[in-house]
Amino acid sequence: DELSGDISGRENLAGWAKINGFPATENAIDAALSSFATNRFADLPARVLSRGQRRRLALARLALTPASSLWHLDEPNAGLDQESSRILDEFVQKHATAGGMVLAATHLDFAAAAQPRSLHLPGLVT
Repeated sequence: DELSGDISGRENLAGWAKINGFPATENAIDAALSSFATNRFADLPARVLSRGQRRRLALARLALTPASSLWHLDEPNAGLDQESSRILDEFVQKHATAGGMVLAATHLDFAAAAQPRSLHLPGLVT
């Protein structure tokens, strides 16, 4: 998830946005944090957060990207509880509806309603 443990989740998100040329205004950061229900722990140092909380903060970065962007996600549900996975699925559906695309590699159910095209590879990959 590549969060710096010494700064807050909010500061991590703002720093990532600035480095990548995305909106880093207070309103944009607050909206991104709200989109993944991370507000209540966003001001804590990332090092004290659970794996799932850190994952949700990292995924909140997606809310700062343009609607037309292509998201490359590797195991996006990893470390997420059922409620967080539901939030992610809804967010992916909204992104797809707005014209965005998602390329995800996962072994879990993921955003089934947003998959007009999907490739399922049964069995083990070695």
